[in-house]
Amino acid sequence: MNSNFRPPGEFPTASNMNPSTSAKIIAGLAASGSVILALLLLGGCSKKEAETSSTSGDPSNMAGMDHATHDGKQLYQCSMHPNIVSEKSGTCPICAMDLQPVRQVKAEGIPGRAAVQLSPLQEQLINLRVTPVRSAPATKTLRAVGVITYDETRLADVNSKLSGWVETLYVDKPGQFVETNQPLLALYSPDLYSAQQEYLLALQQAQKLEHEHSAVRGGQLQEFMQVNRRGTESLLRSARKRLELWDISAAQIKALEQAGQPEDTLELTAPTRGFVVNKNVFPKQMIQPGMVLYRIADLSTVWLDAAVYESELPFVKVGQSATVTVDAYPGQTFIGEVAFIYPYLEQKTRTAKVRLVLDNSEHLLKPAMYGNAVLTQDLGEQLLVPAGAVFDTGKRQYVFVQKEPGLFVPREIQLGTRTDDHFVVTQGVAAGDKIVVDGNFLLDSESQLKAAASGSTEAASPPEQAHEHPAAAIPLPAESRELFAPLITDYLTIQSALARDSTDDVPAAVARMIEQTESILGSDVAPPGKLNEYRAGLTNLNERLSDLTATELDEVRTQFGHFSEALVSQLARFAPPLQEPLIVASCPMWKQSPGRWLQSGPELKNPFMGLKMLTCGETQMVIGEGRSDD
Repeated sequence: MNSNFRPPGEFPTASNMNPSTSAKIIAGLAASGSVILALLLLGGCSKKEAETSSTSGDPSNMAGMDHATHDGKQLYQCSMHPNIVSEKSGTCPICAMDLQPVRQVKAEGIPGRAAVQLSPLQEQLINLRVTPVRSAPATKTLRAVGVITYDETRLADVNSKLSGWVETLYVDKPGQFVETNQPLLALYSPDLYSAQQEYLLALQQAQKLEHEHSAVRGGQLQEFMQVNRRGTESLLRSARKRLELWDISAAQIKALEQAGQPEDTLELTAPTRGFVVNKNVFPKQMIQPGMVLYRIADLSTVWLDAAVYESELPFVKVGQSATVTVDAYPGQTFIGEVAFIYPYLEQKTRTAKVRLVLDNSEHLLKPAMYGNAVLTQDLGEQLLVPAGAVFDTGKRQYVFVQKEPGLFVPREIQLGTRTDDHFVVTQGVAAGDKIVVDGNFLLDSESQLKAAASGSTEAASPPEQAHEHPAAAIPLPAESRELFAPLITDYLTIQSALARDSTDDVPAAVARMIEQTESILGSDVAPPGKLNEYRAGLTNLNERLSDLTATELDEVRTQFGHFSEALVSQLARFAPPLQEPLIVASCPMWKQSPGRWLQSGPELKNPFMGLKMLTCGETQMVIGEGRSDD
């Protein structure tokens, strides 16, 4: 039997190979420039074993390798700090790891990323998988959270146009269900009593004149009777109109005519069917015209005011259907329809309210419930790539394309909207191109190492130096110093704590910083002509601070990275006078979130790596240099 046979899925690693075989493969990987892959395979090997494998590899594994050179010299690079490149072997001045020889693949890349060539074994080690770009129908799914509210077209207030006293309450509890024209209360009103009396007198006089007019035939007397009759009829109409204006119904007026005497009280009835949601009246209470006594809500339909991000608004249309779920009824969905899109955004959340109308004939949905809405929009036939294949640096988006077997080239793309697990691509790849979807993070790391070794780093590309222009900052007025000073002080407290691998000071500092950003937002200090941009940046700061709620060190650092990036961008764009200049530094090792931070001294104190690599990083620029406004 062949001794080299292995069951499917069992690939060689440093743990299941004998030392000589392990050393040969690791040497081949390191010598070929695949530093990351070599370290991955090394696994639990000791440093001594690694040194041996990198110097005594099998010559057959290194045959034909094209190493990166500078003026004919071999280049060496730190796998942890790709910006450290040397023409001599040795150790990294930052982390003291051995520098590794690098190999240059002759294929074009993009700024900061180079092409990578892998052997079949290397592809197996990192579980690399490719998939073709495809053209397929795409659907955009929006998810929004909202609050169930009353349908305001089905709300009715009950009030009286008369002053008086409540004799009897028929509906005396909030939450009661009432039908249309159901009596709510009995009201005694002297004004109403007098008006009824006047109406009955006018009615009796009109009936009397009608009888007398029928008995008189011709002459001046009949003429006089007709004039008197018309006057009485006018008085009767005026008295009836007065009752009607007080919301006395035709049925109540007819009952008054039949009774022939005024009623002591008037019954106020429900104008619509529904639930009493507000009751502001009590027995024997005196009420005045205009007082809201009851509010009745018909809950057969309700609204959901959903918050939709401004970037998603183009995919929401009036008449669009939606499905809604609530926590009270797991697994049950309610069908709604977009009835209105509010014409403004909420300033703090940067969202727009979208009104959904929901059928609630079973009265399951209650106002103030939280609801989760899902809206879908058909995008038609689109070119799609898996979301996991896309790298987004903030400046560009790119994927790794398999140009030929074993050769993977980074290619910049332009993205459209995102569906659930895919991106729409508008430029950069074509249908059928094979892109890397698994193992691409190690591939990207290797690509960065090769780019740094060849001098093709992103920082070296002039058009991409987005963080190298502090001169473009807009200065804030001198009074902004007092507003920003406490914010920066608390920021430096968090930065210093994380550099010590501590989170003890973080919660209190975050709470203070939220108050400070809200205070800055509420102040009149702002750059002329740039108010919206300035306030949008401050609002983003406040949101990032509100997200900084983790307690575990790594999670705190991840959330701090997002806030720190927002603060650096804000201060670089709108510069307040500072008590001392602030250094902006960046950590190339930190990948969980943006890796830029502010600090007050020249000696780097990395809040992302902490004590294990405290001085890891590079200085990008200085904010506040040369300006004090004293």
